[in-house]
Amino acid sequence: MKTLSLNTNFLNNRIVQHVLFWSFFFMMDFIDILEHTEINSILFILLITVLKLWDTIFMVYLNRLVFIPNFFIKKKYITHIVFTIVSILIVAFLSYLILQPILSNIEFSIKPGPRRMLFWGSVIQSVMLVLLTTLVHFTKEWIKVKDVERKLTELEKEKLDAELKSLKAQVNPHFLFNMLNNIYSLSLEKSDKSPKMILMLSDLMSYILYDCQDEKVPMEKEIQFLKNLIELEIISVGDDVRIEFNFDDSLKSHQVAPLLFIPFVENAFKHCSKNGKDKSFVIINLNHSGNKVCLKIENSTEQTDELIKDNYHGVGITNVEKRLTLLYPHKHQLSIQENDNTYKTVLCLKL
Repeated sequence: MKTLSLNTNFLNNRIVQHVLFWSFFFMMDFIDILEHTEINSILFILLITVLKLWDTIFMVYLNRLVFIPNFFIKKKYITHIVFTIVSILIVAFLSYLILQPILSNIEFSIKPGPRRMLFWGSVIQSVMLVLLTTLVHFTKEWIKVKDVERKLTELEKEKLDAELKSLKAQVNPHFLFNMLNNIYSLSLEKSDKSPKMILMLSDLMSYILYDCQDEKVPMEKEIQFLKNLIELEIISVGDDVRIEFNFDDSLKSHQVAPLLFIPFVENAFKHCSKNGKDKSFVIINLNHSGNKVCLKIENSTEQTDELIKDNYHGVGITNVEKRLTLLYPHKHQLSIQENDNTYKTVLCLKL
């Protein structure tokens, strides 16, 4: 495994990559010259190969190191093209001037054609390799950008997941705190309802601990949870409050992020006035229309001072607002209004 790692690092080295790239083209030119001449000196053939390839190497790195950063990156595309073409012609001509005297004294077994083909062959080779290396360069840059974007996306997702888990974890103690307060109040009165409430609370906690670990849960389970929660609240408030819970059966086939509705239901009972069955009420409607689900809660209250208004936006509401922003960005609407001793909460989600 260590040897494999060393080999991988070796091949990933940029210098090694460039050497291997040019070695390939060097060998192609070397073999071509060797097959078309009767020269016996390998060193001389190597020299000719270097002289034949230097202009292309020069143009590739001139393009990579000078023209691309100064022209292409700055969107000076016409200037880039003009400078590249002119440079290729000048360098190819210089290469021709160097090679022409040398090759004119060499006998080829196969005639390469007019000597001017040295010039145009150099131009064609330079153009092809400049285009090829430019494509490779921008492909690698594109891969780097995409890799950075992927890593940033993964980091952002991990951050959001951690924040969501933290916010979801806060629901449990907040919910449990409210329920235990209710049970404690009944226990002080030595109410026979206390054991039943403890058992129902156990069922609710089981849902939170085991069914709410996924990003989304079936709406049917969430509705059942709300029904149990409301029944628990009914035991607590007794006959002092008129309670209604209505929902569309068509919702059961959909999915939703778990535990989003709890804080609003809890707040409705927490701040509901308890001055008699006829005056006090909590009405909860869960409606479905198209790809939208709307939770509408209305409850009576006689507490209108500013302190109570602020408390209505307690820890649970703040928590769920953050979760809505993370889970349903630009796909939710939340409004909480007070009107004539009545609080009204409307939450709409795009499923």
